[in-house]
Amino acid sequence: MNKLIQKKQGFTLIEILIATGIFSLLMAVTSGIVAQSSGYQAKIKALRTVSMETRKIADFVSSEVRSANALGSIRYRDDSNIPRSLSYSTSLALFSCSGGFCAPKYRLESDITGIADDANLDSNVLVTFVKREGIIYAHVLAHKDANEGKFYYAEVSLASGELDINEVYAENESSEGRVKSVSGESGVLVKFGGLAPAKDDLHHKHPYVTFSIKAKTQGYDSLSLTQRASASIRSMVDMRSY
Repeated sequence: MNKLIQKKQGFTLIEILIATGIFSLLMAVTSGIVAQSSGYQAKIKALRTVSMETRKIADFVSSEVRSANALGSIRYRDDSNIPRSLSYSTSLALFSCSGGFCAPKYRLESDITGIADDANLDSNVLVTFVKREGIIYAHVLAHKDANEGKFYYAEVSLASGELDINEVYAENESSEGRVKSVSGESGVLVKFGGLAPAKDDLHHKHPYVTFSIKAKTQGYDSLSLTQRASASIRSMVDMRSY
């Protein structure tokens, strides 16, 4: 009787090995499910971040264009390094700035079919003129990096004269300065196009701005597929007053 009782106590080595194998298999399956779920959550978070980033900038650009309600002048230096000046017949101005030089990019035709063509998005600076409490301000929206980087905004009072676009474009972002970053954590690439006539240039045409915004997770190329995401928006916005 005692021998029978002793045989029923404990497990054999084979039973222990089988139980251990089953437990290990269950743990592996569970860990895989948890890891996959975490990966999906990271991907969703990355997609949400870049999507919100592009939408935020698109709304900002649209609001600036529709709020433009004044006329102004801009002083600039192009690659000839000769000081020049333009007075605008509408509240919009487009410039291409790089390497310390800025050149106006106003269109002489209003072909909105160009919205689908990247070749027409050849400007990285948009200026809107806004009159507030009797003072005209220039709002400068600029993308300074050749690739994905930051998108900047500056408000400059024109009470003392013209806007110096080269000076504002060269100014770095600072907590106390007038140049601020509009973009957040994502790397962005913003391009402009459209019709922004200077004085006497087809001022009877309706001015508009087309823009393209592309955003990527910072460090995109070095991240895993579940940690990186990208988003883009292409749109056109008309001025309300012109």
